[in-house]
Amino acid sequence: VPVVTGLGDAATFGAYGEASEKISFLNYYFPGAPDNDVNTAMIDAVEAAGGTPDLFTPDGFNAAIMLVHAISEGKGDVDAMVAALEGFEFDGPKGTLTVRASDHALIQDMYQVKLVAAGGSFVPELVDTVPADEVAPAEQ
Repeated sequence: VPVVTGLGDAATFGAYGEASEKISFLNYYFPGAPDNDVNTAMIDAVEAAGGTPDLFTPDGFNAAIMLVHAISEGKGDVDAMVAALEGFEFDGPKGTLTVRASDHALIQDMYQVKLVAAGGSFVPELVDTVPADEVAPAEQ
């Protein structure tokens, strides 16, 4: 029976042992998934600061982009800051992201991944990118 599960952060990559290469994974982010200038810049900045990019690293990066946009557009008015983010589209580490106006969900690509043996451990390998519009949560 095919097994499909979510792939967590790098600390979990070896948790599946011999079954690792037989499982299909769904993934939010790993550093090698997106190939764009924003992702490269984020990885370079994190590594230069002594960190290691991982599953939720893009969240902080995207949050910073959204904060700067909201503050610069809203100029201290909370309602104006919220309005500035509704429908806001920007380039993040995972590509083009959109803050859906109706419910503020951040619409973004997701990944299909497999783990492959490498140097006594396992590393993720991109199988396919699932477009944002195909994995967007239902509107509330």
